[in-house]
Amino acid sequence: MSADRKVIIVPEKYSGRSLKRLQLPHPRTGAPCSYYADMESESLLEVVGVDMNGKRSWMGNGWVRSDGSLSMLTPVDPLFIYLSMITNMSVSGEETKFVD
Repeated sequence: MSADRKVIIVPEKYSGRSLKRLQLPHPRTGAPCSYYADMESESLLEVVGVDMNGKRSWMGNGWVRSDGSLSMLTPVDPLFIYLSMITNMSVSGEETKFVD
C-alpha cells in the first residue's frame, strides 16, 4: 500500500492528455494554488480538494486511500489569474509601467 496514491477526477476532455503542473497565486487570496495547464487546448485547470473527514475510503488495485480525500480538476479562465496579478502589481504603491 502506498500513501502517495491520490484520487483525482479529471474532465473527460482532458483524460489521457499530458498536463503540466503549475503553482500560481490564487486570484482572491494570493496564496499559492495548484493548477494544471493543457498546452494542446491552451486550457487551465484548478485543483480543488474535497475532504470527506475520514468517513470514506478509496480502494484501487492493491492500494487504499483511507482518509477518503480526492481532488477535482476544474476548468478556470486564465484571465482571472492574469487580472489579479496585474491588479496586485498596480496597487503595490509603486508606479507600474506595462509599456515603455
